Amino acid sequence: MQNNLDGYKKNIETLPLIKHYLSELGVYELLKKYVEKGRSQEEPAEGLSLLIMNILSSNQPLYKVEEWLQAYQDESFDFGKEALGLNKEVLAFNDDRFARNLDKLYQADRGSLMAELSAKAIEIHELETIRGFRFSSKNGNLEIIHNDTTTVTFSGEYNQNEELGIQLKRGYNKDGRPDCKQIVFGLNITEDGNVPISYQVYDGNTSDNNTHQVNWNELREMIQDEQFIYVADSKLCTLETLNYLDSKGGQFISIFPKNRQEVKAFHDKLCCGKVVWKNTLAVPNSRKRTETVNYLTCAGETTREGYPILWVHSDAKAISDSHQRQKKVTASEKTLKKLAGKLNRYHLKTVTEIEAAVLKYLTGTKEYFNYQIIAETQVVRKQNQRGQPGKNTKYEEKTKTIYRLEYQLNQEALNKASLLDGIFPLVHNVINLTDKKILETYKKQPYLEKRHSTFKSVNQVAPVKKNTRIEAMLFLHFVALMVLSLMERNIRLSMAEQNLEKLPILPQGMNTKTPTWSNLKYFFHQVYALIITEDQEILKVTLKGLSHLHKKVLRLLNVPLSAYDIACQDWWRFSLSS
Repeated sequence: MQNNLDGYKKNIETLPLIKHYLSELGVYELLKKYVEKGRSQEEPAEGLSLLIMNILSSNQPLYKVEEWLQAYQDESFDFGKEALGLNKEVLAFNDDRFARNLDKLYQADRGSLMAELSAKAIEIHELETIRGFRFSSKNGNLEIIHNDTTTVTFSGEYNQNEELGIQLKRGYNKDGRPDCKQIVFGLNITEDGNVPISYQVYDGNTSDNNTHQVNWNELREMIQDEQFIYVADSKLCTLETLNYLDSKGGQFISIFPKNRQEVKAFHDKLCCGKVVWKNTLAVPNSRKRTETVNYLTCAGETTREGYPILWVHSDAKAISDSHQRQKKVTASEKTLKKLAGKLNRYHLKTVTEIEAAVLKYLTGTKEYFNYQIIAETQVVRKQNQRGQPGKNTKYEEKTKTIYRLEYQLNQEALNKASLLDGIFPLVHNVINLTDKKILETYKKQPYLEKRHSTFKSVNQVAPVKKNTRIEAMLFLHFVALMVLSLMERNIRLSMAEQNLEKLPILPQGMNTKTPTWSNLKYFFHQVYALIITEDQEILKVTLKGLSHLHKKVLRLLNVPLSAYDIACQDWWRFSLSS
């Protein structure tokens, strides 16, 4: 009897990395603890864990996750799915089952689940703050938390329950889509590694001004202590919010709004040459490695509420501000030149119409131009009857007003504006940090914006056609963002400890000094298992595509090589690893 030998290929990629970190954090166990089964015999934690895995590896809408589960095999081979770990049990995962799992997660105590997960992440990975303290769920020594919000835009029709869940509404859209409904997503990250520890979701029409008090209270409850520094953008700077945090013993650092009277007073003082700067900080330029960015500071007067203002000057920001202003001025000059050639026609025949057009084109640059609309009277001879003119044709003279636009740059205004280049104010109530530490702390805020970018681009929030399920799905996205942040932090820390300046994991073997999750996904995308079977029985499993450099990266990620043992049976089953 002839034996029937076959070879099968199953994609592996980054699945072992993801599963290792999820298992290390005990995500499956926590989901099982907080998300009830109900009458169904299916375990929601299993399906929810798979959804997190899907978000990190290849985010898909619910109706495509089933296809994703089956895609980790090469269709060029004719094989039995059960031989590759895709048995009847895993094939039972479909969009209906995932939807039921999300419904169960929405009904769970996600606040307590998030707090326990974050405490475990900080404890296991020993997240530190700038003073070197470690946070634990017992003593609450987490010192610095950065907060910011973004909008998640939705298009199409959604089934909204007006009494349950977050409400999709129109509001100020940070994606530039005011025509679409949205929700507001707020995120809190640690100073060390920029790892998310909590999040909030708000109705789409919620202003950032109204989120900080609620968020701060939730953080204080989670940490069981108010002794942490809360870093946020200028929306924090309302009299009510600052006074509230200060009265509760909270510490804050924020950018001070430019429209406040205190800012104008400082600008007047600066223009008079009465400001004394001191050298405070010098850091390498992230865009030009051979250059250094210097920061000067000046401890100015307090706000009218009594909070200190720290004025900061950045030479890199000064160059950027000057470039941006020149770019706007040049663009305005071009539009004015075009406008000047269109006068006295169509909708540009009166002073009012021309004035409105000039102001429209000078939006943001009006103070940099001196302009005037000059009216000139012309006498026009016109025959008083139709037809070809002849020797008996009579003419009459009429006067006509012609407008002309003249403009020139206001050099005085440009020089005054240049004095303000590179300057920004910070408001705070922190008394035990130096000016340098306050500045260093606030400078970490842009890393939170990068986390938001990852949330919307790399993780790609996929559509879910029900607002309660959207809210549950956002929790899974938060967990996914935490996991990839921990991966990025760990590999960079390991590189620093081993004095590795860069890794050649980019396309064509190019180097990166700061590996990201996207880099890792690309680097591992050709790792697969080659499975040899005889009469549908597995004889041998060989891991392919895992080079010495891959193994080195695994060590830097603190992932054991044994994590790739999932290459054969039950790679999807989290219950076996608990």
